[in-house]
Amino acid sequence: MAIFVRYLEICRICLSEDDLIDILQVGNMSAVRIKDINKYFNIQIIPSDENKSRKLCVNCIRKVYDWRRDVRSAAKLQFVIDTFDKMARGESMASKKRNT
Repeated sequence: MAIFVRYLEICRICLSEDDLIDILQVGNMSAVRIKDINKYFNIQIIPSDENKSRKLCVNCIRKVYDWRRDVRSAAKLQFVIDTFDKMARGESMASKKRNT
């Protein structure tokens, strides 16, 4: 008994067959998305690789967008952490000077 899988018509990440989008045909953001997918999922999508799906389901694309948003937010919030660190270092330096 043979089982036929339309392997080019599945999500490259989760293997879903629903709500697929060809990641290479989404316009000028393709390169950015491909880099994000590589960073987040450790999956390389190469345009010339015709034997692997280049499609992602809407759910996995949403995960990539959420991850990118979270990375940007974390980077912005590092400013706050760095500010607290500088304040703490300044306070500890001031208390050291008072104690000497």
